[in-house]
Amino acid sequence: MTHYESGKQDTYRLSLIFYCTLLQKALTINLKLQRGPFFSLSTLAFDSDLKLRNLVPEDSQIIQACNRGDTGAVWDLFQSGKATVNDVTPSYRSPLFVSQVFDASFVRCFLKLILHIACI
Repeated sequence: MTHYESGKQDTYRLSLIFYCTLLQKALTINLKLQRGPFFSLSTLAFDSDLKLRNLVPEDSQIIQACNRGDTGAVWDLFQSGKATVNDVTPSYRSPLFVSQVFDASFVRCFLKLILHIACI
């Protein structure tokens, strides 16, 4: 659980990740609670989200392509449906996270691929 304090408002966050290797899926649950000063009910807010992601091996084609900085291969995998931007490894690393180890130009190109804009 993470606690943030900003001025007179507190925010508490809790993230849970459940892996189902049999189905090759990762389920993430994110919870957020914000409260005003002195637990005032008028300023109490709760937010949550639930995401189901594809679980891919650390040596999967999409992760290898991102490690190499090969935007052409990344594009081909997205277009063919063999990979998505929501894929994660068992260590919960997404293709974009893996691509961040490269220079800014590759990350910009990767983001353009996600938005279906051709890279030059």
